Amino acid sequence: MTTATTVKFFTLQLPVFKQGSDFAACLDANDNNTILALEDLANTYKASSKACLELATELAKYPQVSLSGDVHTISVDGPDEVLVELAKKGLVDMEEYEDEDEDEDEDEDEDEDEG
Repeated sequence: MTTATTVKFFTLQLPVFKQGSDFAACLDANDNNTILALEDLANTYKASSKACLELATELAKYPQVSLSGDVHTISVDGPDEVLVELAKKGLVDMEEYEDEDEDEDEDEDEDEDEG
């Protein structure tokens, strides 16, 4: 028997990828004008800094929420009701997916049929 569980995954999205990629995108957006690209990049990082400061202020109210980083993702963990509230405020992103679990008895039955 297969059962499906809805899993919620919360992440923090900042407008920062990799400094070289970020700068190349700014160059492209500003017709290779280095000065405009640097100003654009500075504004991008200012927006990222502002987002971090806003989130730090908000998270100070919720000591049960924690963050962890892995390559390109900042994961946000904590009670669902708090994380959903933060998602509604636009401070974190929420993704939902169905995780299907199969009963172990069914797996054993299938193994016996094969053998």
